[in-house]
Amino acid sequence: MQGRLATQIGLLSGPGGQQQGPPADFAESRYTITCAVEVVEGATVTSIVTEATTMLVIGLILGIFGIGFFCWLLFTLAVYALPFFAGLMAGLAAFHSGAGVIGAIMVGLVTGAVTLGAGQIAFAVASESPS
Repeated sequence: MQGRLATQIGLLSGPGGQQQGPPADFAESRYTITCAVEVVEGATVTSIVTEATTMLVIGLILGIFGIGFFCWLLFTLAVYALPFFAGLMAGLAAFHSGAGVIGAIMVGLVTGAVTLGAGQIAFAVASESPS
């Protein structure tokens, strides 16, 4: 192993048969000497991902998509949240006015179903294009 390593890092026999060590910058280079390494001084490696302009553009695009997603989510959930809330409030009002548990549940279900139906009709009429 030591003979192979000596050949890889280029240990040379000095005067008097003593071996000289590797070059002084060998330990700092952290490259294996089994292949040629070319170091170009002053060359910089830039990545477009870390540049400020690219990050700004990516941020703006993702921001627009995020706002669009949350608007879609808001209106999608509002279609179901409004009838549920209306049915719940009507059921609680009926219960507190003395309709009983079964009457309050029936009033809540009917109110929720009517509100959902009215909302579906309103969205269907609003989305039709005039001829």
